[in-house]
Amino acid sequence: MEKRNLLAALIAAICIYSNASPGVNFWSSDSTLQLSNNSELRILQSNLPVAKGTIKQEDSSLITGFPIDFDKGTYSSGSLDLLLTALYDFDEFYGVTLNGEKSFNAQAGTFASRIAISNQNNRLEGQPLFLNYNAINLQDFNTTLTIGIQNTLTTSLQLNQGTLFLENDLRLGDDVVITSSGLIRCYGHKVTFGAKPVTFQPGTIEWSDYPVVELNNNVQLNGRWTFSGQSVVKGNGSILDLSNGTIRIKGTGPMYLSNIKLKGFGTGKFEFENNHSQLRLSNVEIEMNNNYTLTYGGIYVEGPSTIVTKNYMLNFDNGSSLTIDGVALNYETLSVLDSNNIQPTRDADLNSTKIAFLNNGIIRRVKGVQVGPLVLNPTIAFDTVRISDDIDIAPTKEIIVVNDVTFNGSTNAINFAKSANPLITIQAGKTLNFTNVALRNFKFDYLNLEPGAKIIFDDKTRLELLDTQNLNTTYTFRGNTVIDGMGKQLTFGPYGGIELHSSIQFEDILLYGISGSKLSGWDDSSTMSFQRVILYLDNDFTLTKGHFEVLDWLDVVGSATFNYNTNKQSIIWDRATMTFWGDSTFHYMPPVANRDLITFVDERSVFSLNGGTISSTTTGMRLLGGSFQLNNDCYMKNPGALADSEGIQLGDGIDATNDCIITFITGANFNTLSGRFVYNNVALE
Repeated sequence: MEKRNLLAALIAAICIYSNASPGVNFWSSDSTLQLSNNSELRILQSNLPVAKGTIKQEDSSLITGFPIDFDKGTYSSGSLDLLLTALYDFDEFYGVTLNGEKSFNAQAGTFASRIAISNQNNRLEGQPLFLNYNAINLQDFNTTLTIGIQNTLTTSLQLNQGTLFLENDLRLGDDVVITSSGLIRCYGHKVTFGAKPVTFQPGTIEWSDYPVVELNNNVQLNGRWTFSGQSVVKGNGSILDLSNGTIRIKGTGPMYLSNIKLKGFGTGKFEFENNHSQLRLSNVEIEMNNNYTLTYGGIYVEGPSTIVTKNYMLNFDNGSSLTIDGVALNYETLSVLDSNNIQPTRDADLNSTKIAFLNNGIIRRVKGVQVGPLVLNPTIAFDTVRISDDIDIAPTKEIIVVNDVTFNGSTNAINFAKSANPLITIQAGKTLNFTNVALRNFKFDYLNLEPGAKIIFDDKTRLELLDTQNLNTTYTFRGNTVIDGMGKQLTFGPYGGIELHSSIQFEDILLYGISGSKLSGWDDSSTMSFQRVILYLDNDFTLTKGHFEVLDWLDVVGSATFNYNTNKQSIIWDRATMTFWGDSTFHYMPPVANRDLITFVDERSVFSLNGGTISSTTTGMRLLGGSFQLNNDCYMKNPGALADSEGIQLGDGIDATNDCIITFITGANFNTLSGRFVYNNVALE
């Protein structure tokens, strides 16, 4: 041994011109060239080939010049022992080069340099401990590296479009990631991430050949992971943040995802290569941050899982599908209203072409307890918020509208708790559009409209009033709507009114303070229907657009006039009665020459005066069919009428089915004050 060390000292004291020498030849691996402290090995002009044998370097010795070209040789320094078939350049940033058919096998110790890899069939083996963070760099798409290490990989690895082959399971150390783009061929081996959160930067990593990826802490994916063929991702309760990332399933898969939370689904996404590509979920929570529509592939839920939709929609369209097999897929909207956020619904997909339920599988909505206000703030103005069940609002649980929104109740109800303060606030300049919803125990005082704010009661909206109340603002009603007074009184204040854009039905209500155009039709299609309604006129009221329909009974009272100034026909339905009481007057004054705008369905349709007055301009008014009923002292006015056609007439004198039956209730008096009253019924046999 002393002779060998003496030889090393001699060599270290001189320069080696390796181009004039075949290298250092060792007969066996236990032959050693040792560099003692304070000595230097200088290699001049070209690489120094070292086959077999060992180069042993003490800490304060130097190796300079050209690289050592190891061929199954050993490099030893302190606790580090490397078995190399590689170039080792002690002066370069990447000290070790594997440039095809080369290998790096660390038996022990810490490696303080880096490895540059190029060409194919390179190997990393043993138990390497890397001091530097980015210590392994593949050159390009033509580079391959087989990893067969027995310990945890302690450095990140740059793929640069190259390929990794796994010879056994690969454990990544804390903070260690695989960067850039490239292919990892796993052959059924597992890649286990470290115990600290990590971020994968933009790039595409393809996992193939039966990969198994296991997370032990949160991962933020800012690039794309492509899983080719059957694959497995186990989260162990970790979060995989897809907000800026993509998971792609190549081929049919399937990809098995379990025990994990996926965050940021919406801006982050799943891509399916074709309609047969499949993602299988078990104990997975998916949190959405935007609307998302799948058009290819299938999600198969085989273990209990949850989708936290919040106010976003998950749609299955075209060739995509969702299958729930023998488990419950929960979805949660958190503090946001439920809007049937997984589409299509079962009712809209009767043949289960998009969403299939196997072995009693279900989609189950998790209904949480609302704490604090419900804020409606869609990212896109007038986006629709839907509910799939009744909701309750109350003080501290009110609705606040921050952006223009359409609220679709899906035939469900909003139940209002009694409150002295508003329960719905619409911020300045914003619009709340209600549709297909019942507002129960409702008061108009529950609405707080800031300057420029607006509320629209749209199609299939039903208002059920809590109690007698005042209407002090003009509201827009659109589509087919209902106000059910529940037997209470609704008083129209000086600024109160209803602007009608289509059809409104009043039920079981006393409408008080009607005058002017407080009930105004927007156009000729506007319809007001009355079912068990008292209409109290405190001043003259004029109907100029659209028409009315009496469905059951309508009593008009008050010392004022109902002016009929529309060109559309109104209807008194069978078994329905329209009655003018006391000092009220019905004045027929259409803007067109049409006497027949008040129509009856049959003889059970009744126009009645109970102390009231019927009046007409010289356009004339003709009642065809139905019944004209008089009670108490009643009056007729028809100023200026000189001809029968200008008068108020019963029947047409031609068709007996158009006869209008006149009935005097006991004690009734009918006083014709002006004009002509024409009885023109056909005598019936």
